[in-house]
Amino acid sequence: MSEPEKSVLIEIHQAVSALLEDGSESAIDVSSMPLSAADFASLEEALGCGEVEATIDAGGKSRVRETGVSGVWIVEHFSEGGGVLAKTIEICETPSILRAHREDIEAGRDELGRRLA
Repeated sequence: MSEPEKSVLIEIHQAVSALLEDGSESAIDVSSMPLSAADFASLEEALGCGEVEATIDAGGKSRVRETGVSGVWIVEHFSEGGGVLAKTIEICETPSILRAHREDIEAGRDELGRRLA
């Protein structure tokens, strides 16, 4: 295990502990870290694969993947050409990008009401 990989895993471990202790959510911007492609692949291998993967098309394409460590998610945002714009590891129950916003829920309710009328 490389030092950069180990330091990220330590940070994730501390963040998961904080999430459990007081509900603190956090994110690690791995796209701005000095991780090689091999380091990140090794990090992903250490975290494992979870049961959930989602693709979001809202102002650009994004992908959310649950890792094998519950509460740890990999979130990637892509350019129109498919290149990675940003990659974060989010420590939370559910990444915010997957949560419905109140305004969207209200608009959905209103639209459903119109369809029922």
